[in-house]
Amino acid sequence: MGFYRSATTYLQQMVSSAPQMHTPNVFESVAPELLLVVQTPLKKVLTIITNTLNIQNRFHRIKFTWDFPGEDDVALNALLLYNDDFNRLFQYPSKGIEILHRYYSNQETISQKNWKAAHLYFTDKIRLRYPGKTLVLKSPPNTGRISHLKMLYPDAKFIFIKREEKECLNSNKRLWDINRSYSFENYSESTSLFMIQQMYKVFHARYEQDKKHLYETDLVELTFEELTTNTKETLGRIFQKLAIN
Repeated sequence: MGFYRSATTYLQQMVSSAPQMHTPNVFESVAPELLLVVQTPLKKVLTIITNTLNIQNRFHRIKFTWDFPGEDDVALNALLLYNDDFNRLFQYPSKGIEILHRYYSNQETISQKNWKAAHLYFTDKIRLRYPGKTLVLKSPPNTGRISHLKMLYPDAKFIFIKREEKECLNSNKRLWDINRSYSFENYSESTSLFMIQQMYKVFHARYEQDKKHLYETDLVELTFEELTTNTKETLGRIFQKLAIN
């Protein structure tokens, strides 16, 4: 967990590098319905295409690969194609506050119920594909979903990474600039700045509220600086505290 641009993907890569772990890749996130049946042959074909076209991952400034770590919210965006899901906020920023309210209301909403059902469906498919593996799931909106995730997965453990607020918000400006290419609406810089601030506020408020109900052994908190400057030591602390063998 952690807000967008807080090194959550780097953390995801490091934790899931252990042989007993699996984190959904980009293919599994964008095509969850296909991951059990045609992932291997289709991914080979798609890899040839993306390599030939020299497709770039603009979000992380690297060459695009289908095996790069993905996010569960991206998968739910595909599974809930005809319903609502949180990533609709990036596609329809004008409805951002409404979507935030639906997903982070203190009273359970239809959107939250749909999200839970879709999340279980997705993780069941991943578990069938990788039996015996511990799943490493990452999505920034999960920062405000501890209570929902604990309800779905009672044995879940959490890692929260925090970046200095000003740096984090500034980096999010670039994220929203890139997202313009994928949005279904045109939006101004003032709109994106407003939504970044509102999301940051809501995510962290829910996180502080929900984490009080976790056992100490269920949560590790770290900073962007700790992970990026002392990666090995920080990972050792994470694995030790969460009893990951």
